[in-house]
Amino acid sequence: MRAPWRRRVPIDSGAAASREDVEYAYRLFLNRAPTEADWAVWGPPVDRGELTLRGLTDGFLLADETERRRREASVRSPQRIALAEFAIFVNREDPSIGSVIAREHAYEPHVAAALRRWLRPGDTFVDVGANVGYFTMLGAVLVGPRGRVVAVEPRRENCALIERSVAENRLENVELLRAAAGACRSTEILHVLPGATNGIIPSAPDPTVPENAERESVDVFPLDELLGDSIGVRAIKMDIEGFEPQAWAGMQATLSRDRPTVFCELSPIALRVASRTTAEAFLAEIEACGYEVRVLRRADVEAGTVTPRDEILKALRVLGEQGLTHLDIVAVAK
Repeated sequence: MRAPWRRRVPIDSGAAASREDVEYAYRLFLNRAPTEADWAVWGPPVDRGELTLRGLTDGFLLADETERRRREASVRSPQRIALAEFAIFVNREDPSIGSVIAREHAYEPHVAAALRRWLRPGDTFVDVGANVGYFTMLGAVLVGPRGRVVAVEPRRENCALIERSVAENRLENVELLRAAAGACRSTEILHVLPGATNGIIPSAPDPTVPENAERESVDVFPLDELLGDSIGVRAIKMDIEGFEPQAWAGMQATLSRDRPTVFCELSPIALRVASRTTAEAFLAEIEACGYEVRVLRRADVEAGTVTPRDEILKALRVLGEQGLTHLDIVAVAK
């Protein structure tokens, strides 16, 4: 006997859907039976004959739960990208990071070039907001087996990708800490756009954070507490979507003791949403700790050029006019 979904008779997508069709849809798309709450949504239009088969399938294809399961499946079966120095597993659905690495076999080459200049074998490198681990893997290669890399990443799915990449490359010099770096111990809500791997922690309800963002509870710790007091840190990289000022406040002991070079993303929009501050105020905090700030352009870094604060703010305004959201900087101890 031929199964009903193998029948040769064309299906009229405009035909009315039945309750049996709804049950099949739940089992096909979500691998579960509909709940009472589900029937409260689907039951009335089915009973009135207002729901078509096309409307039913479109509803499931576009549903938030379907999208979430698709993303989870993508992470469970990530794409392995073989680069020149290491392999990395990425979420190929991620438009900002994973898809870029898969397509270009590189990510933020100007930042990578600066890390190559600073990191040496035996160094300790801290990757705050490691995401899927591109700079974690690069740092592990640059510092070598005698060095150490500490990856700080709060998102569960990203940590799974980092762990898989670490195992694939047989790296024994990487320590992964599933946490967010902040000013003090707390628990926050990370908001992540559908399909993305990076997220933002709003300091308060904010209309710029989309309603369809996925929400994940994350633990926050000061970086000084995560690292302890026995590590000579050579460099720290921070890309944490506007949470940088709070992480900076929580790493004062490390900054005073080790004077590490700090690579950082500077986004006025993200700073406002996550930390309720401005780029100018954050730059002032960095300078108050005895650091010089440079725009992360390779020519400036190699020449040791210090970029005045006014020039950085002007560059941010120009970028904003071009529709770009951030500038990469490096803070070097005087």
